[in-house]
Order: sequence, then structure tokens, then C-alpha cells
Amino acid sequence: MKRKYYLITAGSIALGVVIVIVLMGLVYRSIAVGLSNGGFVRVTPPSIWSSKDGCKILYQPRGGKAGTVTFFESSIFQLDVGQPALIVPTADSDSLLILYDADVHYRLVRIDPNKPFDKFSGNSYLSYIVQSSPWRIDEGTSNDWQEVCSYLKSVPQITFDKQVLTTVDFGVARFHYRRGDLLSEVQREIYNTKHGYVY
Repeated sequence: MKRKYYLITAGSIALGVVIVIVLMGLVYRSIAVGLSNGGFVRVTPPSIWSSKDGCKILYQPRGGKAGTVTFFESSIFQLDVGQPALIVPTADSDSLLILYDADVHYRLVRIDPNKPFDKFSGNSYLSYIVQSSPWRIDEGTSNDWQEVCSYLKSVPQITFDKQVLTTVDFGVARFHYRRGDLLSEVQREIYNTKHGYVY
């Protein structure tokens, strides 16, 4: 009788844990950030169980019209896509730089809210990571990579914490990209590009 009671209790606890984990995975938590270039960003990641909605980044440029750029983002069942990792406002324009974690290496995307969308070239990685955009999107240049590198070295920690995105969000528990890790990856990409190791 005692054994039956213990089995029922253990089963109930296990079922409760599974239900809590599933519910946490369904939580959509947006983050809203005011940027140093006067713009505003709201990031809404998809559920960790499904990535079909993508990661939506609503950007309101300073004095301009807001628009939403949607990036592909992996669910926990996918291993071959990736997700946005960091938002970096450019110092001299309304453009926005998005550092994208493409699993084995990082990509850099420049969003220009002053130009309309133009389709990607056939060999561009952008078609694999961008679902939709009202604006022009280009691959980051070597100068853009250097700007992100300088940004990571100098931005105040409180600002970085607001603009870095989550690796995994379980609702009550969120895990973020770490500054040192991102800086190392950016420096590695700069080195690889400089020496002709282009992916």
C-alpha cells in the first residue's frame, strides 16, 4: 500500500514538473529598450517550443516610422538556424546592427530604416536568417564589425544588459549571452575575415 502511495506521489510530482516546464516554454516575454541613437526597440522572441513566428524586432527610429524585422530563430528541436544575440545602434545614423548567432559562427546585419526593402542576392546568408523586413537589410561590413567590437569594449554594463538578448527563456528563468563571449566571437570573425577565412 505504501509503495502504491509513493508511486502515485512521484508520478504526480513528475507530471506537475512537466506541466510547469511546458507552460514556461509558452511564455512570450518582450523586452523594450531605448537606444543611444534616440531610437526605440521592442524584441519579442518566439516560444522555445516553436520558432515559426520568428524573433520580431520592432524598431522605432528617431523621428521616423516604426517597422518590424523578423529573424528566424531556432526552437529547442532545431540545430541549424540560430537567433539574434545583440542589438547595436550605429553612432552616426538611424541604422541598427544586429549580431546574429548562427550556431558555428556569427553574422552581422545592418538595418537601414531610411531605405525600402530590396531582395537579397542569391548567395547572401541574409535569406537564411531574415524572414521579413520593411526596410533594406545588408550584410555587415568590416567597419560594422569593428563598430560592434568597439561597442562591446566600451558600452556601460547596464546598457549592455538591456540590449543583449536571451539564449534561452523559460519564463521564470532567462539565460543571456555574455559580454566576454560575444567580444571573443566578434574578434574571431574580424580576424577570419581579415585573413580570408570567409564562411
